[in-house]
Amino acid sequence: PTYYDFFKDGTRENKKWLEEIISKDWKKKFDLREVPFRVSLCKTDEYKYEMIVSSHHILYDGWSSGIILNEFLEAYDALARHEKPVPPVKGKFKEYVKWVQLRDREKSKQYWKEYLENFESQSRFPGKTKKEGEKEFDCTGNYHLKISPDTTEKLESFLKSQKITLSALFYSGWGILLQKYNYREDILFDTTVSERSVKIKGIEKTVGLLMETVPFRIKTAAGQTIKEVLSKVHAGLREREDLEVGPPPNIKEYLPGGYRVGFDSVLVMENYPLSGLMGKAGNHELELASFSINEMTRYDVTVIITAFKGIEIGITYDRTVFDEQGIKNLCRYLVTILEEMVESPGKTISEINILSGEERQTLLYEFNCRGAESQRYKRPVYILDR
Repeated sequence: PTYYDFFKDGTRENKKWLEEIISKDWKKKFDLREVPFRVSLCKTDEYKYEMIVSSHHILYDGWSSGIILNEFLEAYDALARHEKPVPPVKGKFKEYVKWVQLRDREKSKQYWKEYLENFESQSRFPGKTKKEGEKEFDCTGNYHLKISPDTTEKLESFLKSQKITLSALFYSGWGILLQKYNYREDILFDTTVSERSVKIKGIEKTVGLLMETVPFRIKTAAGQTIKEVLSKVHAGLREREDLEVGPPPNIKEYLPGGYRVGFDSVLVMENYPLSGLMGKAGNHELELASFSINEMTRYDVTVIITAFKGIEIGITYDRTVFDEQGIKNLCRYLVTILEEMVESPGKTISEINILSGEERQTLLYEFNCRGAESQRYKRPVYILDR
């Protein structure tokens, strides 16, 4: 571990130092032959510290972060009592590996072959297009948006009334947004699937990479309503879970020629067991005031949905493709779609307008205005809609 003291002789140092350390750590790459795991401890006040834990995703998934942190707190408690920490008894990662190896690959191949049949084109976002073979990649862009308490309450109430999951709501919303951006009714994006529900003893406390990245398809028909799409997405998620199907060895063979494995975006629904550790939960000696999670991927856009205390949308993006304003717009459009889905589930998908009232006003009147004489010739202009 690396230690930094920002509270020397009872005086607080410039907070920018801490921000610089976090930024440098975020940009620093991992060499798996050397150190795939880093811990930095920063003293920010007399009794306050900030701990930065960075690791390569090959070691473990997000769920494991909560397990590791809880074990750290228990070890700290034992040392504070002048006792020797006792390693916890938990499931072994090798048991999960055995389960993966025994999974029916032919069943998986058949499922994904049928699932991706007749898919025509990759889903993309408007942004700088990279040239063939270009390797430049800067996935350090981060943007977070906390959904307001009122909107969160409406979303949660809607989920209960419709008997669907938060995942189904956000998958549908993201899929509809992609449809609007791509002007097509059939789109794909990647999703992550946790495999901690498999029947392996102690798997809920196993540390390791127990997840898969698989595509999710949103295909709508003319006149289809929001409620119908939500129902279809919810049923698709249940089917995928019940079948326990992992990805085939090479999913690219089921896609049109020339497309890479995976897509421009991945949507991650976080359910890390961290919220229960906040404060002095479990009578730990240390009190956790707050936490944040940032994940780096090789996608142009990574959307992370967390629902600890309220709902937050976090977007990590490639700065060589997008600027911050474009990502802010993307996030705002997603929230607009979610609000329309909740308030008007009987609407058809084509009736959803992702632009705010102010944006519509600008497009309809300000951009179209060519002087008083041309007022009567103004007509609506629709952007990002089908």
